[in-house]
Amino acid sequence: MNSSFESAWLLAEFKQRKIKNAAYSLRAFSRAAKVSPGRLSEYLAGKRPLTPKVATKIAGELGTTRRGRQEFSTVEDETFAVVADWQHFAILSLMETKAFRSDEKWIARRLGISALEAREALARLLRTGLVVMRGKDYIPSGKNLSTSEDIPSAALRRSHRQSLEQAIDSLENVSVERRDISSVTMAIDAAKLPLAKAAIREFRRKLMNLLETGDANEVYNLNIQLHPLTLEEKK
Repeated sequence: MNSSFESAWLLAEFKQRKIKNAAYSLRAFSRAAKVSPGRLSEYLAGKRPLTPKVATKIAGELGTTRRGRQEFSTVEDETFAVVADWQHFAILSLMETKAFRSDEKWIARRLGISALEAREALARLLRTGLVVMRGKDYIPSGKNLSTSEDIPSAALRRSHRQSLEQAIDSLENVSVERRDISSVTMAIDAAKLPLAKAAIREFRRKLMNLLETGDANEVYNLNIQLHPLTLEEKK
């Protein structure tokens, strides 16, 4: 197991703890791992090699077994991560732009993530077969991952949460010329929800066909939310 994988595992472990507790800090993680905050930061950023021996020691302090870390690479876990974390599909879409570079630092800069996160995502896309190497270039394989609609999924929930957080962030950090955010409140006949969902799917398809025609130069995310404001009455 190489140093890059070990660093990626450690970063994933930290992210999982942040998901469970948004207030979980790097300092708390360093205390749990019994590693100084400075050294831990270097491990997470890939600036200091994290050997399997050191990783095993840290895993023991964190209460994560080596077997558990190996299982992180199973198909189910890899697929979960691809669906759950936005950067995977963002990178796949970025590969479709005319100026794409097969360079981790360039990808990181374009998506506002760290080089380590870009490297980790690319490695996972390769392992799941969504991306293949052609010489030194990353190429989308054309393979699809699909998840049944209306089936509860922790991965999908995490993905949707990240998309909503990014939309909120764009309100403050993206000019109105580069985004469109709107909402409407209405009284509805709830029996028509299946028709509404079908109409939303059709709108998504038409908008994708419109925007994906021509020379792609940016990656965008479309969020559509239709949810109740009223609580269900007790019967």
